Amino acid sequence: MISNTEHTKKRQHWQITLLGLLLLSLVFVLSIPYFVKRIPQQLEQSIQTRLQQHNIQWAIVEATGRNVTLKGNAPTIEAHDQAFHIAQQTLGVGELTDRMTPRIINPYTMSLAWNGKKLIIKGFIDSKANYNTFLNHAFEQYGKNNVTSKLTIGGGQPAHWKTMVTSVLTELHKLEKGTIEITNQSIYIAGITPSSVTRQTLIKTIKGFEQYQYALESHIVALDETDKICQEKFNTLLQQQHILFSAGNAIVSPKSYPLLDKLADIAALCPKANIIAAGYTDNQGNDEHNIKLSQARAKATVSQLFQRGISLQRMTAIGYGKKNPIATNSTEQGRARNRRIELIVKGN
Repeated sequence: MISNTEHTKKRQHWQITLLGLLLLSLVFVLSIPYFVKRIPQQLEQSIQTRLQQHNIQWAIVEATGRNVTLKGNAPTIEAHDQAFHIAQQTLGVGELTDRMTPRIINPYTMSLAWNGKKLIIKGFIDSKANYNTFLNHAFEQYGKNNVTSKLTIGGGQPAHWKTMVTSVLTELHKLEKGTIEITNQSIYIAGITPSSVTRQTLIKTIKGFEQYQYALESHIVALDETDKICQEKFNTLLQQQHILFSAGNAIVSPKSYPLLDKLADIAALCPKANIIAAGYTDNQGNDEHNIKLSQARAKATVSQLFQRGISLQRMTAIGYGKKNPIATNSTEQGRARNRRIELIVKGN
């Protein structure tokens, strides 16, 4: 039998043990905030040490729990990517947020719009230093008060971007007015220049960047040959598409509005030229009806161009009926080709 003394001793032992466990639990609970606080500190220290080992001094590490945010201005895209990779591979990191600059942009764009008086620049450039250099270059050529910049710092630019956009900026000033749109390595330029010689020089300069895989599309009209260029562009568009009308009347189909927008853009490039809207029909119906219908459709075309900013004083509408067919009237396909509007440039 266990004596009362031994029983008392065992009970005291278990009481002491239980009290110890309770004290240990209390210490653990009380220490949780300390360890919670230490986790982000240790993560920050660990990542910062690894970054410094790779000579990355510009990055700032902030941790909340196991979630980490990287900040700082990377000198290059490569340095940006390297810092992110190092932090990502650090043991214990949960969610990693990238707030480093420059941020990566895709597609990488820049647009320049010059109306002969004011220049508006939008898009991206890779660093503050290059931003200042580019903007100062614009101020020197166009005048500080004539330049509006909406540029943003961002990485991800194609090779030779800085050199290319600086060259484009210089060439744009040779136009009386124009726009340049750059998307990654595609360059689109449109505008008006005083002479065909100037246009050729400009295109040659920009095409030099083809060696760096840049592609150029240009629509530059030289004022010394605007009539010819406008006529060629009118012909090309109207051979590809006809201005469509409702059957038997002169109501322009909304399907032709995009075509009319393009035709108005072309007419604006030869502002001194007079334009004849010539209406034609097939040989179906009587001559008087066809003349009236073709005249009405020519007038409707003039009205549509006027709504798009082309002066009425520059335009004349003439209906020719079934005259001057460009295809046989013996087939429906041929008759459809003969039912058409032509735009004829007459100069000033």
